[in-house]
Amino acid sequence: VPIAGGAIHVQLSDGLEYILEIHQGLWFGDQLELSLLNPYQLQANGIHVWDNPCDPKHGLSIHDPALSVHIPLEMIVTFCSFASRVPTQEELDSLPHIILTDTSPWDPSWVSFSPHEMEEEDDEEGQIASVLSVYNNGYVIQFTPIPAPTIKSKVQI
Repeated sequence: VPIAGGAIHVQLSDGLEYILEIHQGLWFGDQLELSLLNPYQLQANGIHVWDNPCDPKHGLSIHDPALSVHIPLEMIVTFCSFASRVPTQEELDSLPHIILTDTSPWDPSWVSFSPHEMEEEDDEEGQIASVLSVYNNGYVIQFTPIPAPTIKSKVQI
């Protein structure tokens, strides 16, 4: 699976709009009807992911503490999801950007969360679970390329 960088547009229920930048993501092209995000990759970049439907302290959301933005998630079967679409060039140029994942090459074997960090995280910020999916009302999402270093490589999971 190729590695790519891209951007998606989200509009929150209050009408605010954001561009979410994804770097070092798995690129499936039109092979999938949704995009997959690795919550651990977001967490390693300082983005909080609350995707545990059994967590009594937090609603399902992605939280950018730098901008104090919460992107609500919804459960679709066993996946947490949120709606998005391909942004226009005007939106890419004018809307605030939230950088979900780092531009540095992502290698899960390089990341470690100590039990103490995870314990604090569970107490204060919720738990991290499996995979997030991004859907767009049944349409295939294509990431819009953004100016960022893109490393082309293959990843085996």
